[in-house]
Parts: sequence; structure tokens; C-alpha cells
Amino acid sequence: MSLSSQNPVQPQAQQTAPFILVVDDSELFRETIQAVLENHGYQTMTANDGGAGLALFREHGKHARAVITDLDMPVLNGLQMLAEIQRLAPEVKVICISGSPAALARVPQAPRRVLALQKTADIGELLASLEVMLRD
Repeated sequence: MSLSSQNPVQPQAQQTAPFILVVDDSELFRETIQAVLENHGYQTMTANDGGAGLALFREHGKHARAVITDLDMPVLNGLQMLAEIQRLAPEVKVICISGSPAALARVPQAPRRVLALQKTADIGELLASLEVMLRD
């Protein structure tokens, strides 16, 4: 299980940019999302599977404003991770992404807290959706 952190998490009082956790087993997709978010002023941490993502959330979740997660991953899938994040911190926004419409249909509906997006969606849609969620 490898974890990557471009910007270390800082205490809340020192944070100026929202902290977003990105979890996806596709290195290219994970790094692309991370780069776009950081270019738009967000702090990020990444994990390559649901188990690693949940471990990071447990360690740094009090700083997280949102989580972007793939649904189909090894160790712990995105739905399992979502359920645990909602139990630990129901106020944290979660965007679930998948290339499978069937997987997206299984995402529980939670307006303004949980959103399901097609993985092939343009990255601008993902960014715009995140920004809307964080305003609420």
C-alpha cells in the first residue's frame, strides 16, 4: 500500500486552502485529479486503494473538507470507504467516481454531501461539482 502526499496536512489554524483526499487505484487518474486540484489552490493527499484512503482519512480526516474516490478499488471499495467516512465525519463531502453506471447507481443519495459522477466526465465538471459542494 503506497501513499503519496504532495502537501503535508497542517493544523487547521494554519490551513488556508481546503484539504481534499483523492483515492483511486489508477495512478494516472489520481495524479491528474491531484494536479488539477493543486493548480486551483487545494491541498491534497492521495491513496491508491480504499484501505489506504481510509487510513489517511482516520489520521487526517479532521482537516478534510472533501474526499474524491473511485468506487471499484482493491482492499476496500469506494462504497465501503464512503460508509465509514460518513460514520466518522458525516459533514465531509464525498464525490464518488466510476466508469460503471451500475456502480454509480449504488451510491446512496445524500444531497449536498455525496455526489456520484461518471469517471469519463470532463475534469472541469468534477472541479465545478467540488466547488459547489464546498460552498454548502
